Amino acid sequence: MVAFTLIPWSDFELTELSAALAAGSLAFVLYWFVSISEKLATGYFGNGGLRNFNFVIFSKYFGFAVFFLACIACAMLFPESLSFNKYFAQGNLVQSIYWILGMGVPLIIAAWFSGANPIVQAKYPEAKLEYWSASQATKFALAWLFYLLGYELLFRGLWFIGLVPVLGFWPAIFLNVSLYSITHIPKGPDEALAAIPVGFLLCLATYSTGSVWSAVCIHVLMAWSGNYFAWKRVSKNT
Repeated sequence: MVAFTLIPWSDFELTELSAALAAGSLAFVLYWFVSISEKLATGYFGNGGLRNFNFVIFSKYFGFAVFFLACIACAMLFPESLSFNKYFAQGNLVQSIYWILGMGVPLIIAAWFSGANPIVQAKYPEAKLEYWSASQATKFALAWLFYLLGYELLFRGLWFIGLVPVLGFWPAIFLNVSLYSITHIPKGPDEALAAIPVGFLLCLATYSTGSVWSAVCIHVLMAWSGNYFAWKRVSKNT
C-alpha cells in the first residue's frame, strides 16, 4: 500500500523548512521579549523604561544581530539552498527602483496622514525625547536601518526566497504574509491588518527583483517617515 502525502517533500526539504522556521521563530521570540523587557530597560538603561532612547537603540541592534545569526545558521546548514548570495543578489536595478518609488511614495503619504492619529503618536517614535538632537536622530535612523536589514533578511530572505523552492510561490507568500501579520498583532489590529497587503507587495517586490534590497529600502522609508511624521505632529501640538 502506497502512503499518501499531500505535498511530496523529501526528507532534506522537510529538514530545511523546519530549520528555517525554527531558527527564524527563535530569533524573533528572543528579540521580542528583549524589546518589551521593563526589567532590562530600567535595570541597565535608567529612567524612561521601554521608551528610554538608549534601550530602544539597543533593542534594534539586538534584533538585527539575532535575525542575522538565524540566517547565518541556516546558510551554514544549507549552503546551497539558503545561501546569502540568493538574498543579496544584485537583482534587477530598474525593477527595484520602480518598486521602491511605487510603494515608497504612497507609504510616505500614508505615514503623513496616520501621523495625525493619537494612537500612532503614542507608539511612535518608540523613544520619547523632549528634544531630538541631530546626533540622536541619526543614531535612531541608523538603528532602524540595521534592524530592518536583519528583519527583511529574515522575512523576505530566509522565509521567502529560501522557501519558494520548497513550498512553491503562492504557498511561500501565504506563509510569509501570515507570519508578517501575526508579528504585528501586538502593535494593534490596524498594523496587523495593514501588514497583509504590505507584506504581500514586499514579497512580490522581492520576487520580481530577485533580491531583498527593494524590500529593505521600502521598509526603511516606511519606518523613517512613520516615526518622523508622528513626532512632527506631536511637536507641533506642544
